[in-house]
Amino acid sequence: MAKGKRRSACVILAAGRSSRMGSPKALLPVGPTTLLGWQTSSSRNIDLTVVVMPGDKPYPLDDRTGLVAVQNYQQELGPFHSVRLGLAAVIEQIGIPDVTFITPVDCPAEQKTYEDMLKPELRSHFLVATNGGTRGHPLALSPQGVQLVLSAGVEENLRSLQNRDDISEIEVDSKLVCLNLNLPKDRAHLEALTSASTVGFGEC
Repeated sequence: MAKGKRRSACVILAAGRSSRMGSPKALLPVGPTTLLGWQTSSSRNIDLTVVVMPGDKPYPLDDRTGLVAVQNYQQELGPFHSVRLGLAAVIEQIGIPDVTFITPVDCPAEQKTYEDMLKPELRSHFLVATNGGTRGHPLALSPQGVQLVLSAGVEENLRSLQNRDDISEIEVDSKLVCLNLNLPKDRAHLEALTSASTVGFGEC
């Protein structure tokens, strides 16, 4: 890592049951790869990417430096549990980074979005990407934000923490920040990911 370069990590949340989609979202085809493969490719310039996946049916990952998997054996505890598992794995690997991204696997994030979000000094607990003024993903956490999430009570979640705590926004030139692949009808959007193009996604 170059001297003076801020350390960064990305936690990709892929442990959900995908009940509304009807099949695992992480394995949805995107050109020659999968949605999970597309996401890990987008985060390849980040120092460490942690993928939180189901404990009973882990997904295959590329064998590359800086890409690790964590299995969630308690999916019934919800996505916030996956967030904390991922953050714990990050800290075990590299300590608390300067910037930690939280990216649900069904909310595609382009490589340029990560790069744009790493440019400003992160002075608040949270930094969220927006497009057209609408908040989306990914979410970036400062070191203080990571500590806040790890110390939060069981009744908390990322949304409640953002609503009551210190959060900033950054406008990015990608409509993907507003995309959420939840239902079978949303599969039509996957074609645009093949070339990482935002064409055809409509307004946020």
